[in-house]
Amino acid sequence: MIEKERRHVIDTYLICLTISSLAFTLFFILKKIYFPAGIMIGFSLAFFCAIFTPRRYTVQLKIILYLFLSASIFFFTSYLGFHGGSLYSYIPLLLSLPLTFSINREKRQMFLIIVSMIMGLVVNILTDFKLFYNSLYKELQHDFLIANLIILLFYTILIFYALYRRQLLLANYDTLVTEKNKELKTILSNQASIVEIETVIDLAIKNDASFVNKLKLIYPEFFQKIITLCPNIIAGELELCAYLKLNFTTKEIAIYTKSTVRAIEAKKYRLRKKLNIDSNLDISIWMNKI
Repeated sequence: MIEKERRHVIDTYLICLTISSLAFTLFFILKKIYFPAGIMIGFSLAFFCAIFTPRRYTVQLKIILYLFLSASIFFFTSYLGFHGGSLYSYIPLLLSLPLTFSINREKRQMFLIIVSMIMGLVVNILTDFKLFYNSLYKELQHDFLIANLIILLFYTILIFYALYRRQLLLANYDTLVTEKNKELKTILSNQASIVEIETVIDLAIKNDASFVNKLKLIYPEFFQKIITLCPNIIAGELELCAYLKLNFTTKEIAIYTKSTVRAIEAKKYRLRKKLNIDSNLDISIWMNKI
């Protein structure tokens, strides 16, 4: 659930970065400042291509994106001078970190990005914001400041809206589990209590590896039959069987296992072959009948 929202934020962020880069390109062209205009065109193309990159959700690509943005802010803050307002772009960049990174799993990566921002800021302060400064643009600093403040306001509103959406999702988390339980009542046998099922579903949604072992305690015969049908089945395929036993959809499995729908579909196809499941049968229904 949260991972799905994080991916939505990343896609939205890349789209907005593309648009804002194009807006700055137009702004620089109107001011007849062609060097930074060329840089911003390059930025907009890079962000636009990133939107269609399948690995855009990986931590490596996110780190590259943030370090790139941090370096860009550092350069333009010095190039346009302190009063140009580029310095304020650090604020939305910093605020967006907990929205695009997992605080629990990616603390070190977030720390690396924050350190890069601090280093860029310190260098600019020590050089009086004139390391790359071009005095030709001094008279236009007021225009730059207004443009940067507009961008700052836009991204700040966007980030706080994303934070609001996340809070709503967290507030509705229990509702999600409850609805999933109701859905399972007509499918799962009466061997296990609702409380036990709720616990397993909660762990599955959190992608806690222990959910498979807990499900084995509830349905030992199910896993024994799977292993009997396919003795060479691997742990990852047993986990997929567990998700299917709990009636999770392909999209839900992809979200909770931090994978793609295509990857899960490929795994389901291989699982069908291994277990010799008829292609006309719904694999989740098959799992709940054995």
